[in-house]
Amino acid sequence: METKCITLKIPTICIIHTNCDPDLADISIPANDDAIVSIQLIFNKLIFAICEGRSSNN
Repeated sequence: METKCITLKIPTICIIHTNCDPDLADISIPANDDAIVSIQLIFNKLIFAICEGRSSNN
C-alpha cells in the first residue's frame, strides 16, 4: 500500500513502531501501534488539531 502512495505522490502520516521502516512515511509518529490507548491518544490529538486548524481559517 505504501508504494502506491509513493507512486501517486500521496503524503502519508504513519504510526511507526520499532519493527517498521520510517523512510516509507512522509510524517512518522513513533508510538506503540499495538496499544489501543496509544492509538486513541494519537487520533484524539490529530482530530483536535484538524478541528482547531479549520476553525482558525474561518
